[in-house]
Amino acid sequence: MEPYSHHANPQWFEKLPADFHRRAAEVVEPRGLSLRMSSGLDLAVRTALASVISLASIPAGYSGEKIANDITAMLGAEQSDDLEPISQALSSHKAFSQSLSTPHFKIEPAKPPSLVRTGIFERLCWRSPYSADSGHNPAHRNQDAIAYYWRHGDRPRPTVVVLHGFIASSWTPNEYFLGLSDLYNQGCDIVLKTLPYHGDRRQSTWSLSGLGYVSGGIQHMNHAVVQSTYDVRILVDYLLNQGHASNVGLTGLSLGGYTTALLAGLEPRLAFALPVVPIVSIPDAMMEWKPLDRLMNGIMQQFGLSMTELRKTVAFHSPLAMPVQLPPDKLMIIAGYGDRMASPRHTEALQRHWHGCNVHWFKGSHVLQLGRQEILSARKSFLQGIRFV
Repeated sequence: MEPYSHHANPQWFEKLPADFHRRAAEVVEPRGLSLRMSSGLDLAVRTALASVISLASIPAGYSGEKIANDITAMLGAEQSDDLEPISQALSSHKAFSQSLSTPHFKIEPAKPPSLVRTGIFERLCWRSPYSADSGHNPAHRNQDAIAYYWRHGDRPRPTVVVLHGFIASSWTPNEYFLGLSDLYNQGCDIVLKTLPYHGDRRQSTWSLSGLGYVSGGIQHMNHAVVQSTYDVRILVDYLLNQGHASNVGLTGLSLGGYTTALLAGLEPRLAFALPVVPIVSIPDAMMEWKPLDRLMNGIMQQFGLSMTELRKTVAFHSPLAMPVQLPPDKLMIIAGYGDRMASPRHTEALQRHWHGCNVHWFKGSHVLQLGRQEILSARKSFLQGIRFV
């Protein structure tokens, strides 16, 4: 795998308006009871998730003083003695520059989900090499990268790597949100990739899937994002070099959409990138989630921090931080008018960064997709238009 070496543009965190998280989207939201109900469902789920994150992860990794120390350390201030030294790689795009060879893949039959009634269903596992030179010491379970591979088994097929959303790593929600069976029936093979600290990679069997992704502070989350990109690029290597895939495209939902959009700036071998309800700025998303917004506002006021400084701590891995490596016709975004968890303004910012690529807007929200058949039809037309299927 070639190291990332393209010119980066991390100054997005200064160009984005300070009140980006409060601004109204430009897209005109259609009216209707169904859309209001779907948006209300988003708000309920968002509040519940934000409360869980606040209660479970903030005491361990996001206390006000800890966040302030992390931020000032990343901005070049004197570090506290109890803080892990921050490597230069984690404050720049050098985090993506390490050249990695493809590790050994373990392949074993897996019990197929109820909706998988044909083809071959396997579990792929390999040792994630990211932490070797990072100074990071993640949970042992997390170092076993995992993916679930649904394939036809007759010949190399166009293959879609799927990245799930936060806490939603199992097959069933991804079937609902991303239409995996629909892709398979179009002739694609499917690989559902488990992100760090999710599913079998979580820190312990009793912990909530995905909570470890955000529970260790800003440095820890930065490592998790970078590890995600290494794991996916190694998976792409494997699929292409072992002859299992004729070509490989990438799609993902929410957190998986963020990672998909990021990889579109790192991996030119992708046949396409299609994020679904993505975000582009994690701090701005946090400021939209209650009660996380109260915590963040309190920290900013107490320690005199700005939104620009908050963004700068994660700036290097925003999809806005680097030029996209794919042409606009190989890019598509799917987003909901009524999304209250990844608001439409994030999609609009990504569309501008991606030179006006196509966006399919659906009448629904993050949790409830209305007009599902139209979503699947728009995706099918996109894949047919680029001759992926």
